[in-house]
Amino acid sequence: MALCLWSVPAYAEDDTATRAAARKLAEDGVAALQNGDAATATQKLEKAHQMLKVPSVALWSARALVKRGLLLEAAERLRETVRLPSSGDEDVQAQAKRDAEKELGELTSRIPNLVITTSGGGEPGAVTVDGTALPAALLGEDRPINPGPHHVVAKRGADERAADVTVAEGERKTVTLSFDGAAPIAAAMSPNNAAAPSTDQPTTGNGHKTLTFVAIGAGAVGLVVGGVTGGLALSKKQALDDNPACGAGKCLHSVDSEVSSLRTFRTVSTLGFIAGGVLAATGVVLLVTSSDAQTQGKTSAPRLALGVGPGHLQLLGRF
Repeated sequence: MALCLWSVPAYAEDDTATRAAARKLAEDGVAALQNGDAATATQKLEKAHQMLKVPSVALWSARALVKRGLLLEAAERLRETVRLPSSGDEDVQAQAKRDAEKELGELTSRIPNLVITTSGGGEPGAVTVDGTALPAALLGEDRPINPGPHHVVAKRGADERAADVTVAEGERKTVTLSFDGAAPIAAAMSPNNAAAPSTDQPTTGNGHKTLTFVAIGAGAVGLVVGGVTGGLALSKKQALDDNPACGAGKCLHSVDSEVSSLRTFRTVSTLGFIAGGVLAATGVVLLVTSSDAQTQGKTSAPRLALGVGPGHLQLLGRF
């Protein structure tokens, strides 16, 4: 290790301090890696690599990325190692490049692939993986990805579908997000089954009021759930930000459960706010239409259908 890190190319005399600082960063990074602190090793070796573009430092930087489970980034760094010029101690740097080629061959088979597809009518919508847009050309194709949990979201117009998927090293997994139409929540609320009440049925108004208060109450519950889980998500994110196992937007596998909890809280919070808002708005509309009907002497009930699907609600009908 010492021979690799000290066998770097010579620069102008006025750059001695920079070379010494970079060499010290590389030594500290390798020491951290050997002590099991991959996060610190990655940070220090990345800085050293930016200042000393030599195969020996790039090789250790790639090894730190592998320890953090960032196999894609490590593979790119190994390819860069092979392309770097062999300056300084030619034998040492050439050996680092040979080691990089060997380790790249071993690493390639460990990188998993995720295939993302959508189903249902219409054109494919925008798809993101962990917040990064997936090119349309890769829909249905193998996409190399780091092992561990991932969050996939597909949007088609106002509709959105999401899925959490975990892939292991060397695994090829397919996830399909369906945009098939959702069925009504209950037959009694379907427009086809809504009976038109006559003027001699005084219970119609009571049914209308009941539906109004149920919608408002359910909406309030949804908003409360969204707020509580949103607070839990913020707390969980703060804890992960302060966790030494996380850095540069990535976390070690040792905190996978905490990352999964954060994503679950985010999803529940989002769905709670959406469902709560839709139901509360429905209750207000029903309340207004009920008042208008009473004012005009009408007793006909509104025709409603509340469609429920994965991650969405839709309200259909005539008021």
